[in-house]
Amino acid sequence: MLTITVERHAQDEEYFSPWFDGHYGWHFHHDDITAEGADALAGLLTQQVRLRWRPRPSGAPRGPRIPSVLKRRPVMPYDELALASDQADGIVYLMRADLITARGAEGFIRALVGVIPHWKRLDLRRAG
Repeated sequence: MLTITVERHAQDEEYFSPWFDGHYGWHFHHDDITAEGADALAGLLTQQVRLRWRPRPSGAPRGPRIPSVLKRRPVMPYDELALASDQADGIVYLMRADLITARGAEGFIRALVGVIPHWKRLDLRRAG
């Protein structure tokens, strides 16, 4: 079963933008995301890929870029830490603002837009 991880690197590391390791892991600098934020984002991304996404087979052509945004909110609906709306015309992530910096959110989305073409969306009727 697909599981996405979010690793929060050590506090003493030189700054880097969030990046995806090509397998199932996201990497964030300590200053860009809290431990609670990393857990919330990992859970959200895991749920999203289990329901809606799979890696494209090796050698398959790349898919389209899908517009994506991460909006930081001081208060979240239903007291959630992170939510996603994954629609055909784009993906909108909401995350509690104290869990991720604006810089971290922007870096994550920049990296995500480059990762998405290597994954394919599942037909929701057949997902699961």
